[in-house]
Amino acid sequence: MEMISQDICPAHWTELHDEEKFKASLELFAEQQPFLFAYILSRATSDPEANRVEREEVFFLGLGIYRRFLKQGQPLIEVGEAMIESRETANASVMRSASEADIDKILKGYGQELLLAEVVLFLLGTQEINGEISGDEDFLADLIHCKTLIDCLDQ
Repeated sequence: MEMISQDICPAHWTELHDEEKFKASLELFAEQQPFLFAYILSRATSDPEANRVEREEVFFLGLGIYRRFLKQGQPLIEVGEAMIESRETANASVMRSASEADIDKILKGYGQELLLAEVVLFLLGTQEINGEISGDEDFLADLIHCKTLIDCLDQ
């Protein structure tokens, strides 16, 4: 799939603040990609002790990623559990052994470099707002989930 261009990115986040578009997007995501929907929802609800706002932000980010691929206009394949597990395993292996400086290496040459860079900035901004340390376990888990979602949709 073509790389999502940076000039269309901000509009997708803004659209999700509209309650009607948000609900319609949730329904469409759950209907068309039930395994990916459950996957991103599982991350958003994985830690009952986590700040409610943080969990919502992860889900919001996942929904935003899905909408960005829909806006490309190309049909998306329905992603199954096997693909999600395989992509997550590969991403976890790379990310868990990477340092914060290696994020640049992961971004360079990646098929959706602009989208993943935006995800990283979003997650770093969330950490800063919540007073967390950059590169902690939650950041890494969120990044792995988002990159897995991107990898599954980028077919």
